[in-house]
Amino acid sequence: MKQKIIQLIGHLQMGGAESLVTEYGMQIDRSAFELIVVTLEKEHHTSNEKKLKQADIRVIYLGDELLFPNSTRLLARLVHKMQRYYRWNKRVKKEQPHIIHSHLQTNEYLIPLPTKKRNIQLFHTLHNEVDVHFRKSQKVYRWSTRYCIKHKQMQLIALHHKMMDEAKELFDTDSVLVLHNGINSKRFEIPAFDSMDKKKQLNIPEETKVIGHIGRFTEQKNHLFLLDIFKECQRRHPLTHLLLIGSGEKRGEIERKIRHMQLNSHVTILENRADIPELMKVMDVFLFPSLFEGFPIVLLEAQAAGVRCVVSDKITSEVCITNLIQTCSLADSVDLWAEAVLTPQKTSNDTYRLDQFDISEIILELQKLYTSTASIHF
Repeated sequence: MKQKIIQLIGHLQMGGAESLVTEYGMQIDRSAFELIVVTLEKEHHTSNEKKLKQADIRVIYLGDELLFPNSTRLLARLVHKMQRYYRWNKRVKKEQPHIIHSHLQTNEYLIPLPTKKRNIQLFHTLHNEVDVHFRKSQKVYRWSTRYCIKHKQMQLIALHHKMMDEAKELFDTDSVLVLHNGINSKRFEIPAFDSMDKKKQLNIPEETKVIGHIGRFTEQKNHLFLLDIFKECQRRHPLTHLLLIGSGEKRGEIERKIRHMQLNSHVTILENRADIPELMKVMDVFLFPSLFEGFPIVLLEAQAAGVRCVVSDKITSEVCITNLIQTCSLADSVDLWAEAVLTPQKTSNDTYRLDQFDISEIILELQKLYTSTASIHF
């Protein structure tokens, strides 16, 4: 008998959690598991959604056909939440899953479910630093997670050991284990890749040094500071170009700052791309000055692509696998960051160390976890 698993997530736009859920769907053993992805938002026609559809993985959108789709008023938001609750409960009753694996701020939707009566095991992956994400904000997320741990025996999954320790302390539970994020390393094996041709496609001059960044346009990713760093790099080395890949609520603010700094002709913004490996191989440096992170998949991908990375000291050392990583403090000046970006470090090829983080290995660990749950609950 196959185990039926629902992956519950907000949406499938660009992001680490969203990419991980997509890889889970594509890599899981379909002879033993049936995986369904349920999102709170509507379909956005993203590369993640296209991958899942091409792999014949069912994706269900609770945000489709809402009563007031274009309204942001409080009453409309409340009505839409009620619609989602109703559709979610109806969907779970129809699918009868053995496991619900939630991600990001979705745990409040688990509270009304009679999980014990229906014999449903809950898992929840923590995708960001616990101290930052739970202690300072997200009260509903914190409360709903604590409730599910205490009353629904939810198993927490941390992305690294520091996160596990923080979660145990905050939620007063031992039900936390570590399962790293994983990447599909084969996507970054492109032996005949022509970076000059790719630059031409992107209208980036061949002779320029490309500084790249991939991440949602949110406060967490620290794009405004990133632009300050790039401005200094551009002042020192005029033949530099910034390649930003992402989408999000801060895009307008970022574009305004680009115009204010008169960097329009030196910055390219892309979103919803399926060619991330090729775009990374165009980059000379990957710049990642995040304010906080969990276990960023994109940093594993950058190392797999062989790109030198300059990252903030808020990134867990567990994701700094190769000698391609150089760390700078967020307290350091823009000058010091620019110097790190423009000064190549001597490195050797030690990307073989990334093998342990290949999604094929991670999915085996996840399947063992799901299977051990089956032996208890069935």
